[in-house]
Amino acid sequence: MEKLKVSSISKGPDTNVYIFLKEQKFIESIISFFKELGFDEDETQMMYVFTTENYNNERTEPEFIDINKMKDNRINIKNKDYDIDIFVGERKIILVIRTKKDKQEEISKKIFKIARLINE
Repeated sequence: MEKLKVSSISKGPDTNVYIFLKEQKFIESIISFFKELGFDEDETQMMYVFTTENYNNERTEPEFIDINKMKDNRINIKNKDYDIDIFVGERKIILVIRTKKDKQEEISKKIFKIARLINE
């Protein structure tokens, strides 16, 4: 799978921010990333947020929504280790990851499995 394009990164001890170019492949990639962080589908409900009504509880192949139709949306997911916001704008997607302890290195390793830094 081709990697997502990250245009900007900001890091602090308990907050990591990644700005992605808005691309359809973001959906599958971010679901994969959340699984790498230890989330399961039911915990995040990501499959329900990003799929059409044709996706059912029998876990058939998901039919993803057209991400370009999403504008000015905020999605929040959390578990005991992470509080994450995804802001979907007109041309970019902002991923904000908050943690209770410093997990910068772990998060960076996992994000760069699905993404690469670009120069705009």
